Amino acid sequence: MDDEPRPQREEICRASLAAFANFLQKKKPRVFWWNPLDEKWERVKRARPGQVYLIDRESGGYSDELGWTGDAKDKPSITAASTSEPRDAISRGRDSFVGRFVLLDEHTADVFDETEKLIAALSLDDASANALRNAARWHDVGKTHEEFQKMLRVGAPDQYAAKLLAKSAKREGRCQRRNFRHELASGPRLAAKRTGRCTRP
Repeated sequence: MDDEPRPQREEICRASLAAFANFLQKKKPRVFWWNPLDEKWERVKRARPGQVYLIDRESGGYSDELGWTGDAKDKPSITAASTSEPRDAISRGRDSFVGRFVLLDEHTADVFDETEKLIAALSLDDASANALRNAARWHDVGKTHEEFQKMLRVGAPDQYAAKLLAKSAKREGRCQRRNFRHELASGPRLAAKRTGRCTRP
């Protein structure tokens, strides 16, 4: 089930939070949400706004003619299997894998250059442009964390031993600390603490 693909637009229907919460409470359906940290579908017991849920067809709640009804007797028709990719997982950086070791300085410079092109193309005002430049400069500061560097350096040549890396040539690397994400370590407070810079007065 954890390879269940992401839903296509035609497979998604809107439901009011109150109606869906009532459906969950009274009908006790089999409803799941994708947990990207643990990389698996998990049962849902309460409704949250803005979330996309997977509902077991036998639990009902959807009519082909009316859309969402919340009635367990209404079951959608069976359609052909989706051909889209599996749901995203936090640890799977498919689009960011480049197949070589990349220094953090090199990666940051590339991002900064692309940001400058974006600023020029959009003719942004100074405040917006500087905000983007700041974001580009500090977006990966969390990668300086020793946990992340330890993962990136697995299999790295000696020339990278004392340098900060942004990317690894090894796709299968994982941090030893469960669910550690450099994005979390790049958050404003952690970044300020690690760099000695404050993001707010």
